[in-house]
Amino acid sequence: MKLESLQVRQVRNLTDVQITPNAEVNIIYGENAAGKTALLESIYLLSKLRSFRTPHIKEVIQHNKNELTISGVITNHNNVPINTGIRKTNKETEIRYDGNRIKTVSEQANNVIVQCAIPENIKVLTGVPRDRRKWMDWAMFHVEQDYLQTWQDYHYALRNRNALLRRPAKNNEFFIWESKMAKTAELLSDMRKNYLICLQKYYKEVAGEHPRRNVVFGIKKDKYQASNFLEYLQAARQSDIKAGFTQNGPHKADIEFKIQGKHANTVFSRGQTKLFVTMLSIAQAKLLKIEKGKTPIILADDLTAELDNKTVATLLELLYEEKMQLFLTTIEPSEIHKSNKEISLFHVEHGRVKNVRIHAKSRPKNNQEKRTKV
Repeated sequence: MKLESLQVRQVRNLTDVQITPNAEVNIIYGENAAGKTALLESIYLLSKLRSFRTPHIKEVIQHNKNELTISGVITNHNNVPINTGIRKTNKETEIRYDGNRIKTVSEQANNVIVQCAIPENIKVLTGVPRDRRKWMDWAMFHVEQDYLQTWQDYHYALRNRNALLRRPAKNNEFFIWESKMAKTAELLSDMRKNYLICLQKYYKEVAGEHPRRNVVFGIKKDKYQASNFLEYLQAARQSDIKAGFTQNGPHKADIEFKIQGKHANTVFSRGQTKLFVTMLSIAQAKLLKIEKGKTPIILADDLTAELDNKTVATLLELLYEEKMQLFLTTIEPSEIHKSNKEISLFHVEHGRVKNVRIHAKSRPKNNQEKRTKV
Protein backbone atom coordinates (compact mmCIF):
# COMPACT_ATOMS: atom_id res chain seq x y z
CA MET A 1 0.00 0.00 0.00
CA LYS A 2 1.31 3.44 -0.97
CA LEU A 3 0.07 6.99 -0.57
CA GLU A 4 0.48 8.58 -4.00
CA SER A 5 -0.86 12.03 -3.15
CA LEU A 6 -2.27 13.90 -0.17
CA GLN A 7 -4.28 17.09 0.22
CA VAL A 8 -4.90 18.53 3.68
CA ARG A 9 -7.21 21.41 4.46
CA GLN A 10 -7.71 23.09 7.84
CA VAL A 11 -5.89 20.57 10.01
CA ARG A 12 -4.31 22.55 12.84
CA ASN A 13 -2.03 25.12 11.14
CA LEU A 14 -2.14 23.38 7.73
CA THR A 15 -4.57 25.55 5.77
CA ASP A 16 -4.21 24.02 2.32
CA VAL A 17 -1.33 21.62 1.73
CA GLN A 18 -0.71 19.24 -1.15
CA ILE A 19 2.15 16.79 -1.34
CA THR A 20 3.21 14.01 -3.69
CA PRO A 21 5.16 11.48 -1.62
CA ASN A 22 7.49 8.93 -3.13
CA ALA A 23 7.07 5.22 -2.60
CA GLU A 24 9.99 4.79 -0.19
CA VAL A 25 11.19 7.38 2.32
CA ASN A 26 9.59 10.75 3.01
CA ILE A 27 11.33 13.01 5.53
CA ILE A 28 9.25 15.85 6.98
CA TYR A 29 11.43 18.42 8.73
CA GLY A 30 11.17 21.83 10.34
CA GLU A 31 11.15 23.61 13.67
CA ASN A 32 8.90 22.65 16.55
CA ALA A 33 5.23 23.62 16.06
CA ALA A 34 5.78 24.16 12.33
CA GLY A 35 3.21 21.53 11.36
CA LYS A 36 5.32 18.38 10.88
CA THR A 37 3.33 16.17 13.18
CA ALA A 38 0.08 17.64 11.82
CA LEU A 39 1.03 16.22 8.42
CA LEU A 40 1.49 12.74 9.91
CA GLU A 41 -1.69 13.25 11.92
CA SER A 42 -3.55 13.93 8.67
CA ILE A 43 -2.47 10.59 7.17
CA TYR A 44 -3.55 8.88 10.38
CA LEU A 45 -6.91 10.68 10.26
CA LEU A 46 -7.42 9.54 6.67
CA SER A 47 -7.19 5.97 7.97
CA LYS A 48 -8.70 5.97 11.46
CA LEU A 49 -10.81 9.15 11.46
CA ARG A 50 -9.28 10.25 14.76
CA SER A 51 -6.11 11.88 15.97
CA PHE A 52 -3.28 10.07 17.74
CA ARG A 53 -2.75 13.17 19.87
CA THR A 54 -6.22 14.05 21.18
CA PRO A 55 -9.69 12.46 21.38
CA HIS A 56 -11.29 15.86 20.63
CA ILE A 57 -11.60 16.61 16.92
CA LYS A 58 -12.30 20.29 17.64
CA GLU A 59 -8.67 20.59 18.75
CA VAL A 60 -7.55 19.29 15.34
CA ILE A 61 -9.81 21.47 13.19
CA GLN A 62 -8.11 24.77 12.42
CA HIS A 63 -9.03 27.66 14.70
CA ASN A 64 -12.14 29.55 13.58
CA LYS A 65 -13.00 26.83 11.02
CA ASN A 66 -15.92 24.44 11.13
CA GLU A 67 -14.47 21.41 9.39
CA LEU A 68 -11.36 19.69 8.09
CA THR A 69 -10.95 17.71 4.89
CA ILE A 70 -8.24 15.24 3.91
CA SER A 71 -8.06 13.46 0.57
CA GLY A 72 -5.57 11.45 -1.39
CA VAL A 73 -4.82 8.68 -3.82
CA ILE A 74 -3.94 5.29 -2.37
CA THR A 75 -2.39 2.45 -4.35
CA ASN A 76 -3.95 -0.64 -2.81
CA HIS A 77 -2.53 -4.14 -2.37
CA ASN A 78 -3.43 -4.96 -5.97
CA ASN A 79 -1.48 -1.90 -7.15
CA VAL A 80 -4.68 -0.10 -8.15
CA PRO A 81 -4.85 3.68 -7.49
CA ILE A 82 -7.99 4.65 -5.57
CA ASN A 83 -9.29 8.07 -4.52
CA THR A 84 -10.29 8.43 -0.90
CA GLY A 85 -11.12 11.25 1.46
CA ILE A 86 -12.73 12.33 4.71
CA ARG A 87 -14.57 15.37 5.99
CA LYS A 88 -15.06 15.98 9.70
CA THR A 89 -16.86 18.59 11.74
CA ASN A 90 -17.50 18.57 15.47
CA LYS A 91 -20.68 16.57 14.85
CA GLU A 92 -20.43 14.93 11.42
CA THR A 93 -18.10 12.56 9.62
CA GLU A 94 -18.09 11.74 5.92
CA ILE A 95 -15.86 9.05 4.41
CA ARG A 96 -15.45 8.27 0.73
CA TYR A 97 -13.43 5.51 -0.91
CA ASP A 98 -13.33 4.71 -4.61
CA GLY A 99 -16.42 6.83 -5.25
CA ASN A 100 -18.48 5.16 -2.53
CA ARG A 101 -19.57 6.48 0.82
CA ILE A 102 -18.10 4.41 3.67
CA LYS A 103 -20.28 3.91 6.74
CA THR A 104 -17.83 2.63 9.36
CA VAL A 105 -14.42 3.68 10.61
CA SER A 106 -13.30 0.06 10.68
CA GLU A 107 -13.90 -0.28 6.93
CA GLN A 108 -11.82 2.82 6.16
CA ALA A 109 -9.07 1.68 8.54
CA ASN A 110 -8.85 -1.49 6.47
CA ASN A 111 -8.83 0.52 3.24
CA VAL A 112 -5.95 2.75 4.38
CA ILE A 113 -3.69 0.79 6.72
CA VAL A 114 -1.17 2.73 8.77
CA GLN A 115 1.30 1.62 11.42
CA CYS A 116 2.63 4.25 13.81
CA ALA A 117 5.90 4.68 15.64
CA ILE A 118 4.96 7.74 17.67
CA PRO A 119 5.80 9.08 21.16
CA GLU A 120 2.27 8.23 22.33
CA ASN A 121 3.09 4.52 21.88
CA ILE A 122 5.00 4.47 25.15
CA LYS A 123 1.58 4.04 26.80
CA VAL A 124 1.82 0.39 25.73
CA LEU A 125 4.34 0.09 28.58
CA THR A 126 3.66 3.04 30.86
CA GLY A 127 -0.09 3.49 30.48
CA VAL A 128 -3.10 1.89 32.14
CA PRO A 129 -4.58 -1.48 31.05
CA ARG A 130 -7.12 0.31 28.85
CA ASP A 131 -4.26 1.76 26.77
CA ARG A 132 -2.86 -1.70 26.14
CA ARG A 133 -6.26 -3.17 25.29
CA LYS A 134 -6.84 -0.35 22.83
CA TRP A 135 -3.45 -1.03 21.23
CA MET A 136 -4.26 -4.75 21.08
CA ASP A 137 -7.75 -4.25 19.61
CA TRP A 138 -6.51 -2.11 16.71
CA ALA A 139 -3.70 -4.56 15.97
CA MET A 140 -6.03 -7.57 16.12
CA PHE A 141 -8.57 -5.93 13.84
CA HIS A 142 -6.14 -6.06 10.90
CA VAL A 143 -4.85 -9.55 11.64
CA GLU A 144 -7.87 -11.64 12.63
CA GLN A 145 -10.79 -11.51 10.21
CA ASP A 146 -13.38 -12.39 12.87
CA TYR A 147 -11.92 -10.37 15.71
CA LEU A 148 -14.00 -7.21 15.29
CA GLN A 149 -17.30 -9.10 15.11
CA THR A 150 -16.37 -11.25 18.12
CA TRP A 151 -15.32 -8.14 20.07
CA GLN A 152 -18.62 -6.43 19.20
CA ASP A 153 -20.67 -9.50 20.16
CA TYR A 154 -18.93 -9.76 23.52
CA HIS A 155 -19.41 -6.09 24.35
CA TYR A 156 -23.06 -6.19 23.26
CA ALA A 157 -23.69 -9.05 25.70
CA LEU A 158 -21.62 -7.23 28.35
CA ARG A 159 -23.74 -4.07 28.06
CA ASN A 160 -26.93 -6.09 28.42
CA ARG A 161 -25.61 -7.94 31.49
CA ASN A 162 -24.54 -4.64 33.04
CA ALA A 163 -28.05 -3.27 32.47
CA LEU A 164 -29.51 -6.27 34.30
CA LEU A 165 -27.12 -5.75 37.20
CA ARG A 166 -28.66 -2.35 37.84
CA ARG A 167 -32.28 -3.53 38.08
CA PRO A 168 -34.19 -6.55 39.44
CA ALA A 169 -33.78 -9.41 36.98
CA LYS A 170 -34.43 -13.15 36.84
CA ASN A 171 -31.76 -15.83 36.60
CA ASN A 172 -32.82 -16.84 33.10
CA GLU A 173 -32.37 -13.23 31.91
CA PHE A 174 -28.81 -13.25 33.21
CA PHE A 175 -28.15 -16.68 31.74
CA ILE A 176 -28.92 -15.51 28.19
CA TRP A 177 -26.28 -12.80 28.22
CA GLU A 178 -23.78 -14.61 30.41
CA SER A 179 -23.80 -17.54 27.99
CA LYS A 180 -23.11 -15.20 25.06
CA MET A 181 -20.32 -13.52 27.01
CA ALA A 182 -18.74 -16.86 27.90
CA LYS A 183 -18.79 -18.07 24.30
CA THR A 184 -17.23 -14.93 22.84
CA ALA A 185 -14.82 -14.46 25.77
CA GLU A 186 -13.15 -17.77 24.97
CA LEU A 187 -12.73 -16.80 21.33
CA LEU A 188 -11.32 -13.37 22.23
CA SER A 189 -8.84 -14.83 24.69
CA ASP A 190 -7.61 -17.44 22.23
CA MET A 191 -7.16 -14.90 19.43
CA ARG A 192 -5.29 -12.51 21.71
CA LYS A 193 -2.94 -15.22 22.98
CA ASN A 194 -2.21 -16.47 19.46
CA TYR A 195 -1.54 -12.94 18.24
CA LEU A 196 0.95 -12.24 21.02
CA ILE A 197 2.78 -15.50 20.30
CA CYS A 198 3.04 -14.55 16.62
CA LEU A 199 3.99 -10.94 17.38
CA GLN A 200 6.74 -12.01 19.75
CA LYS A 201 8.27 -14.13 16.99
CA TYR A 202 8.45 -11.12 14.66
CA TYR A 203 9.65 -8.87 17.47
CA LYS A 204 12.62 -11.17 18.04
CA GLU A 205 13.42 -11.05 14.32
CA VAL A 206 13.35 -7.25 14.41
CA ALA A 207 15.36 -7.01 17.63
CA GLY A 208 18.04 -9.36 16.34
CA GLU A 209 20.89 -9.59 18.83
CA HIS A 210 19.80 -6.54 20.80
CA PRO A 211 19.61 -7.21 24.57
CA ARG A 212 15.94 -6.22 24.55
CA ARG A 213 15.01 -9.12 22.26
CA ASN A 214 14.23 -11.24 25.33
CA VAL A 215 11.08 -9.36 26.30
CA VAL A 216 8.30 -11.88 26.93
CA PHE A 217 4.74 -11.03 25.83
CA GLY A 218 1.65 -12.36 27.57
CA ILE A 219 -1.85 -11.79 28.95
CA LYS A 220 -1.88 -10.95 32.64
CA LYS A 221 -3.53 -13.74 34.60
CA ASP A 222 -6.82 -12.89 36.31
CA LYS A 223 -8.92 -14.88 38.74
CA TYR A 224 -11.72 -15.43 36.21
CA GLN A 225 -9.30 -17.33 33.96
CA ALA A 226 -8.89 -20.08 36.57
CA SER A 227 -12.39 -21.46 35.95
CA ASN A 228 -15.10 -21.74 33.35
CA PHE A 229 -16.09 -18.15 32.53
CA LEU A 230 -19.81 -18.88 32.59
CA GLU A 231 -19.49 -20.42 36.05
CA TYR A 232 -17.38 -17.45 37.13
CA LEU A 233 -20.02 -14.94 35.97
CA GLN A 234 -22.74 -16.80 37.82
CA ALA A 235 -20.67 -16.98 41.02
CA ALA A 236 -19.70 -13.30 40.75
CA ARG A 237 -23.22 -12.07 40.06
CA GLN A 238 -24.02 -10.79 43.56
CA SER A 239 -20.69 -9.01 43.81
CA ASP A 240 -21.23 -7.46 40.37
CA ILE A 241 -24.75 -6.36 41.38
CA LYS A 242 -23.26 -4.44 44.31
CA ALA A 243 -20.65 -2.89 42.04
CA GLY A 244 -23.19 -2.14 39.32
CA PHE A 245 -21.04 -3.57 36.51
CA THR A 246 -19.17 -6.70 35.41
CA GLN A 247 -15.87 -6.45 37.26
CA ASN A 248 -13.81 -9.04 35.38
CA GLY A 249 -13.51 -10.52 31.91
CA PRO A 250 -11.72 -9.91 28.61
CA HIS A 251 -12.93 -6.28 28.72
CA LYS A 252 -10.63 -5.82 31.74
CA ALA A 253 -7.69 -7.84 30.38
CA ASP A 254 -4.15 -6.51 30.58
CA ILE A 255 -1.07 -7.30 28.49
CA GLU A 256 2.30 -7.89 30.12
CA PHE A 257 5.78 -7.27 28.78
CA LYS A 258 8.45 -8.82 31.00
CA ILE A 259 12.20 -9.15 30.86
CA GLN A 260 13.99 -11.51 33.24
CA GLY A 261 10.75 -11.85 35.18
CA LYS A 262 10.34 -8.10 35.75
CA HIS A 263 7.85 -5.75 34.13
CA ALA A 264 9.63 -3.93 31.32
CA ASN A 265 8.29 -0.53 32.35
CA THR A 266 10.10 -0.87 35.71
CA VAL A 267 13.40 -1.75 34.02
CA PHE A 268 13.59 0.37 30.87
CA SER A 269 14.71 3.99 30.76
CA ARG A 270 12.60 6.39 28.70
CA GLY A 271 14.94 5.99 25.74
CA GLN A 272 14.83 2.20 26.05
CA THR A 273 11.04 2.33 26.25
CA LYS A 274 10.93 4.31 23.01
CA LEU A 275 13.31 1.84 21.38
CA PHE A 276 11.15 -1.08 22.49
CA VAL A 277 7.82 0.35 21.29
CA THR A 278 9.38 1.38 17.97
CA MET A 279 10.70 -2.15 17.40
CA LEU A 280 7.26 -3.40 18.45
CA SER A 281 5.62 -1.23 15.77
CA ILE A 282 8.03 -2.52 13.14
CA ALA A 283 7.26 -6.08 14.24
CA GLN A 284 3.53 -5.42 13.88
CA ALA A 285 4.04 -4.03 10.39
CA LYS A 286 6.18 -7.03 9.45
CA LEU A 287 3.56 -9.43 10.79
CA LEU A 288 0.85 -7.73 8.74
CA LYS A 289 2.94 -7.83 5.60
CA ILE A 290 4.06 -11.47 5.85
CA GLU A 291 1.10 -13.15 7.53
CA LYS A 292 -1.74 -11.21 5.90
CA GLY A 293 -0.25 -9.71 2.74
CA LYS A 294 -1.14 -6.21 3.95
CA THR A 295 1.69 -3.70 3.63
CA PRO A 296 0.96 -0.72 5.89
CA ILE A 297 2.16 2.86 5.55
CA ILE A 298 4.53 3.60 8.43
CA LEU A 299 4.39 6.93 10.30
CA ALA A 300 7.36 7.69 12.55
CA ASP A 301 7.13 10.91 14.55
CA ASP A 302 10.21 12.49 16.13
CA LEU A 303 12.19 9.27 15.81
CA THR A 304 15.54 10.76 16.82
CA ALA A 305 14.42 12.30 20.13
CA GLU A 306 15.87 10.66 23.27
CA LEU A 307 17.85 8.13 21.21
CA ASP A 308 21.59 8.10 20.48
CA ASN A 309 22.92 8.13 16.92
CA LYS A 310 23.70 4.41 16.93
CA THR A 311 20.18 3.47 18.02
CA VAL A 312 18.62 5.81 15.45
CA ALA A 313 20.78 4.26 12.72
CA THR A 314 19.69 0.78 13.81
CA LEU A 315 16.00 1.71 13.75
CA LEU A 316 16.31 3.39 10.34
CA GLU A 317 17.96 0.29 8.93
CA LEU A 318 15.13 -1.85 10.32
CA LEU A 319 12.49 0.48 8.88
CA TYR A 320 14.16 0.68 5.47
CA GLU A 321 14.66 -3.04 5.04
CA GLU A 322 10.93 -3.72 5.34
CA LYS A 323 10.39 -1.83 2.04
CA MET A 324 7.25 -0.08 3.20
CA GLN A 325 6.36 3.52 2.46
CA LEU A 326 7.77 5.57 5.31
CA PHE A 327 7.00 9.06 6.64
CA LEU A 328 9.44 10.44 9.22
CA THR A 329 9.46 13.75 11.07
CA THR A 330 12.56 15.43 12.43
CA ILE A 331 13.94 18.86 13.22
CA GLU A 332 17.23 18.26 11.42
CA PRO A 333 17.05 16.05 8.29
CA SER A 334 20.78 15.34 8.25
CA GLU A 335 20.24 13.14 11.31
CA ILE A 336 18.34 10.61 9.22
CA HIS A 337 19.20 11.57 5.64
CA LYS A 338 21.87 8.86 5.34
CA SER A 339 20.42 6.19 3.12
CA ASN A 340 20.68 4.57 -0.28
CA LYS A 341 16.93 4.85 -0.58
CA GLU A 342 15.03 7.26 -2.77
CA ILE A 343 14.13 10.11 -0.46
CA SER A 344 11.75 13.05 -0.65
CA LEU A 345 12.29 15.97 1.69
CA PHE A 346 9.36 18.08 2.85
CA HIS A 347 10.22 21.27 4.69
CA VAL A 348 7.42 22.58 6.90
CA GLU A 349 7.40 26.17 8.10
CA HIS A 350 4.42 27.99 9.62
CA GLY A 351 2.03 25.44 8.14
CA ARG A 352 3.44 25.72 4.61
CA VAL A 353 5.19 22.80 2.93
CA LYS A 354 7.97 22.81 0.35
CA ASN A 355 9.03 19.64 -1.40
CA VAL A 356 12.23 18.51 -3.11
CA ARG A 357 12.63 15.03 -4.50
CA ILE A 358 16.10 13.58 -4.01
CA HIS A 359 17.57 10.36 -5.31
CA ALA A 360 20.42 8.95 -3.24
CA LYS A 361 22.65 8.43 -6.30
CA SER A 362 22.32 12.01 -7.49
CA ARG A 363 21.97 14.19 -4.42
CA PRO A 364 22.37 17.91 -4.96
CA LYS A 365 25.59 19.41 -3.76
CA ASN A 366 26.10 22.30 -1.37
CA ASN A 367 22.45 22.12 -0.29
CA GLN A 368 21.34 23.81 -3.52
CA GLU A 369 18.15 21.82 -3.81
CA LYS A 370 15.51 22.95 -6.20
CA ARG A 371 12.38 23.45 -4.17
CA THR A 372 8.88 23.68 -5.50
CA LYS A 373 6.05 25.05 -3.44
CA VAL A 374 3.10 22.70 -3.33
